[in-house]
Parts: sequence; C-alpha cells; structure tokens
Amino acid sequence: MPAQIAGKCALLQGKEAFERFHDAVFKAFFRDCRDISDGEVLTSLAADAGLDVERFRADYSSGSQENEVLAEYEEGRSEYEGWGVPLAIIGGRLPLVGAVPIEMYRRAIDLCLAR
Repeated sequence: MPAQIAGKCALLQGKEAFERFHDAVFKAFFRDCRDISDGEVLTSLAADAGLDVERFRADYSSGSQENEVLAEYEEGRSEYEGWGVPLAIIGGRLPLVGAVPIEMYRRAIDLCLAR
C-alpha cells in the first residue's frame, strides 16, 4: 500500500503532479527494480517528479490518505471479487488481469472504441 498512498499524496498536489509521480513509480519498479514500498524511495521519486517534497513528506507521514486507499481497495474487491492483481477495467467493462502484453490493452481499447 505505500505506493498507492504515495500516489494519493502526489494527487493532492494536482493531476499533473500525480501523473509525473505515477510515471516515475512505474519506471522505478518495472525498469529499475526499485522497492516502491520504501518511503525513502517514494520520497526520492516525488523529488524526481518535481513535487513539493516537504508537502509530500508531511502528507505521506500523516497517513491521511490511507483510509481512501483502503476504501478504494474494498470497493474494487467487492465489485471484482476473484480477479487478480493488477486489474485494469477498460471502458468500464473489459477486465485485463495480470501483467498482460501491451497488445491486449490496444485490442481492448479498439473494441471499446468500435462500440
């Protein structure tokens, strides 16, 4: 949950800040094999993404976003019980479960656009 909580803290600084942070977290995990459950790594990524680091640290350490993350988790779990992680719902109806090839995302998006 640390990365999800950190994402919510980044969002408090605006959508663009969140998008930069989100991209940095994905690169850190998937490309650089960094531990995105580590608060110091997340703070470093916030700095790299141009966030106000002091504000990020304060929001992150306060735990203010934890309840929102847990509520979203419970909502997703109740609606999509039995599905795996990660789970992406494309167009509100097409579930993609797990680390699927990019072509699966393209196909799902094309199907949604065709309808």
